[in-house]
Amino acid sequence: MSMVSGKPATMNHLELLKQNVTGVAILLDSSPRTWTSMEEVNRRLCQRLTSLGITAVLVYASRLPPEIDRRMRDAGAQIEVVPYGKERYRFSQGLGRIIKEYSISMTHVCFFDYYSFIPWIARLHGLQHIIYEELNSGMMTATSWKRKLLQLRTLMMSLPMSRVIAVSNFVKEDLVKRGIAANRIDMRYL
Repeated sequence: MSMVSGKPATMNHLELLKQNVTGVAILLDSSPRTWTSMEEVNRRLCQRLTSLGITAVLVYASRLPPEIDRRMRDAGAQIEVVPYGKERYRFSQGLGRIIKEYSISMTHVCFFDYYSFIPWIARLHGLQHIIYEELNSGMMTATSWKRKLLQLRTLMMSLPMSRVIAVSNFVKEDLVKRGIAANRIDMRYL
């Protein structure tokens, strides 16, 4: 079931998405070695987007095993491999090419750290709709000036993000402690 702002997506939400989005790139920081529930979520998402006439591109950091690649492509996903790691300039070039080639108008960033350069790279390539999903932000334990510096880093790195998805209330509360405004965060349980 699709979710929008923590509520089941109605046809109105999906029609609105269809009218405003030409393509969605889902940026993932690695590629799975085996099939998991997260791959099933991405497969269903790609299947739904494709059924609406929206191009769905899964961007992995390395090649997929053939079975996973086939299942994703069968769901309508386009698969691209663009390493991030220490090759941020090449990642930026690759993402720029993908945005143009597939007419991407929205990106969903998943598994990258919230303080990575990915949202900025997407914004510099003209994307206005950047959704970031946090699955496990850890725990904010810093105090005093270290906490303020971490909050400043969070503010700077999260500026391009349109929305942030937290997968639990714990993750949401921690993101708020880190400096992301609560009104920018939607909850979506796995």
